[in-house]
Amino acid sequence: QNTNGFFLRRGRFGIEGNAITKDLEYEVEFDFGTPDPGDPQFDLKDLYLDYRFTGDLHLKGGQFKVPFGLQSVLTSKKLQFVERALATEEFTQRRDIGMMVWGPYEGAPLEYYGGVFNWDKDNELNANTELMYAGRLVLNPLGRFKKGESDIEGTAVPRLRMGIEGIQNRDNTAGDNLLTLGSFTAFKYAGLSLRAEYFNRVNFDDQSPKSGDADAQGYYAQAGYMLIPKRLEAAFRGSQVVRKGSDDDELEYVAALSYFFKGHKAKLQMDYTYGVDEGEIMGPVDETRHLVRTMFQLYF
Repeated sequence: QNTNGFFLRRGRFGIEGNAITKDLEYEVEFDFGTPDPGDPQFDLKDLYLDYRFTGDLHLKGGQFKVPFGLQSVLTSKKLQFVERALATEEFTQRRDIGMMVWGPYEGAPLEYYGGVFNWDKDNELNANTELMYAGRLVLNPLGRFKKGESDIEGTAVPRLRMGIEGIQNRDNTAGDNLLTLGSFTAFKYAGLSLRAEYFNRVNFDDQSPKSGDADAQGYYAQAGYMLIPKRLEAAFRGSQVVRKGSDDDELEYVAALSYFFKGHKAKLQMDYTYGVDEGEIMGPVDETRHLVRTMFQLYF
């Protein structure tokens, strides 16, 4: 369906800091943005405590982002495009309720994360007796990698970030035992930014009518360059999801321009997406989509 209109993509209010001791951090964040159909107007995003036992060990509990997906765990304020990639939306869990151990600190030469979660996503009780397990290992071999997809400041020394990760969840009621593995890499230098992720999901106990109902793999790759240092960036991304069985495959190509008035704190973004759902319309005909998005962001 053709549409045209305005909406408040994100309207967030958050508080973060330390409580009782400098080793105990907390964050609370709500979203008052325009909801998707069926979603509540008032949406709790994050509510957690993070305690540092030593420099190498943190314990985090509450509702927060599952440690899976390079783009998924990054704050939406620092994305290179208006939205995350097609493959990220398909394979990552985003927020959930649970507990996690991690360390030693973000940007360390070697980071580790391991947690257990409900699996029913944010603001939901667990619907069965099973839990979801998540883990990731991250390498920063060239030094600390700054958050954010764009290289706004023009990194003087090359920076590289890479890692492997996985999530496993079982649902005996639906007859599913899902294992999703991922790998990623990101690079920044002198205004150039590159990043890519690959995902592979396997259902070991699939009992649904469709053969291989949840089995799928996907990827995205994107590149950006500051045409005007600290001000104007051009970026391009390609992403694809390939599903086993009768479910449709999808792909997208996205081109973007971003103007930074004051870094990510005040920026204007516009991107164009050409998307294809293979076999979306009755029979073998593909459905193609053209989408133009313009977003202004302000945060403080």
